[in-house]
Amino acid sequence: MRVEEVIAYRERWRAVEAIEQAERRRATPELRWRQLNALVAMAQGLGLVASDAGEAGGHARWATLRRRMADRRPEA
Repeated sequence: MRVEEVIAYRERWRAVEAIEQAERRRATPELRWRQLNALVAMAQGLGLVASDAGEAGGHARWATLRRRMADRRPEA
């Protein structure tokens, strides 16, 4: 690659990074919550989340919060 190509390549990726940062800033708490839930569900499905008695209370609170968020969603 020539120097000009390398510079152009880096500038394109900087532009992509700027767009991604703007998208993260615009993300609503509800969207972030759904994304987090999706990650947790994927981790559980892959068996990456170990569950023990000490975590049971945390899982119960998590389920309660998830239900509350589901109840708040407007009907489409």
